[in-house]
Amino acid sequence: MSRGNEMSSSPPTSFPSFSCPGSAPSLDKGQTRSYVKYPPQVVHSETLGYVFDNNKRGYSRDIGRSSRLGGRIYFSFGDTFCKDSAGQFVGIANQTIALAINAARNPTETEYQRIEEDGMVVPLVPFTEEEVEFNRAHHADNGGDGGRITLWMFGGVVEEQLGCGYGHVFYEKGEQYSDHSVAHGVGVARVATHPSYRQAYAIRLHDTLFAAGEPRWGSFSAMTRDGHYHLWGHHDGKILLAKVPVAEVENRAAYEFWNGEAYVADWGWAVPVMAQMQHGAVWESRLFGPGRGHDFVFVGVSSAGDSKVRMGTAPRLEGPWKFSDVFEALGKDYPDGYMYCMYPHPWAFREEEGELMVSWSEHWPGGVVAAKLVFAMDDPWHFEIVPIGHLGREVQERLVGAEEERGRITAASGSIIVVQGRLVYHGMATPLGEAPLHFRVEGPTSEGVAEAVMLLGRVRGRIVAEESERKDEETEAKAAVSRRKGGRWQRVASLLRRSSDVVPAEE
Repeated sequence: MSRGNEMSSSPPTSFPSFSCPGSAPSLDKGQTRSYVKYPPQVVHSETLGYVFDNNKRGYSRDIGRSSRLGGRIYFSFGDTFCKDSAGQFVGIANQTIALAINAARNPTETEYQRIEEDGMVVPLVPFTEEEVEFNRAHHADNGGDGGRITLWMFGGVVEEQLGCGYGHVFYEKGEQYSDHSVAHGVGVARVATHPSYRQAYAIRLHDTLFAAGEPRWGSFSAMTRDGHYHLWGHHDGKILLAKVPVAEVENRAAYEFWNGEAYVADWGWAVPVMAQMQHGAVWESRLFGPGRGHDFVFVGVSSAGDSKVRMGTAPRLEGPWKFSDVFEALGKDYPDGYMYCMYPHPWAFREEEGELMVSWSEHWPGGVVAAKLVFAMDDPWHFEIVPIGHLGREVQERLVGAEEERGRITAASGSIIVVQGRLVYHGMATPLGEAPLHFRVEGPTSEGVAEAVMLLGRVRGRIVAEESERKDEETEAKAAVSRRKGGRWQRVASLLRRSSDVVPAEE
């Protein structure tokens, strides 16, 4: 087995321990800027070619979904037709992972970190001994029926916390035959890398966390948010949504499922958040700007087999999602048949400039094709920061909770109001790298922003006055109680003095 196509290395049975750095938000006080217009429209496209391996062996492979892990970018692939150094076919690896070695300069250049001496690429998720024996016994060269075990990972690797180097992958286990397939269910594996080496390893945790016939949670798309994995999965032609605390990923009882109003314990109550989607990915995006109802973006392909890149946006992970077709994918060297496995790669270019890399898969013997899409931008918006972190705790909490009033201000001014920063109680310091609580008011016109700030100031003034009046009333009530207590003690003291002045009569 080799690292970087040459050096030998064996997968670990446990992972080393190192800390996961957090990410701190920044407060933007600078220039106004443009965002992508909605609905999105591609104004320029550039085909970048195949996502290739730098050993130049020209692998035929599909999926091509990218993920962040330990500060690096890795591409996950499905069936990979492996070749030796002479370019001769040596076999199929059912899933592989490659490092993007030049992500900043050439986002399509990858490198397999583990290749056997015979040219077989080592899968990320290892087979068990029983699975290896199954594949050997069913291989056509051994007189078998050609069946094989597959552990496909369409959802990619999802990191526990940005940059920490640990994550998980949800894979679909099944048996593939020439004329049919047999689903086993969805399993989960722990994935890790480390800053000191570039290889990614996986240890299988649970082979069928969700059984065949249940939704294929995490195999459609997965992301980390608020200490939870959010997992989208296929079921009967629809996409359902689940979440689980990162620390409880192996605990089936810890999973909760979106029923349209809340997350519940029984997936039978789950409702679709998307429908008729084949492949794709969801991420929290900067394309359309914050707070405009498009904070979460989906890029993928429908199950219609129409080769159209479909983009969806939503204000929340749970939706509601709005979709439109933005681009038609074409094969490069193998244009026949429809294109599939469409995925976004928002790390590759500048989202703030309306740029996005998208990839799709050709049918065998093709590969994964990438393109740079450039979207039409709207005119620059104006913004103003309204600080509230210096106010009392009660005032801050009431201002943040005044969603209806902020909605009325938005309707009146045409400007949006986004809550940002951290609520810190009086006398406490703001955590390092975080901003105090504030409102960011944004709008297409400076007049609209000014009107929103003025109206927001009225709401703040009213709440401050009400809280001041409430505190005055509380102070007066306490003083009244104190006066009543003081009056009682004065009367008691007077009685005591009187009793001490009484002289007993002589007998």
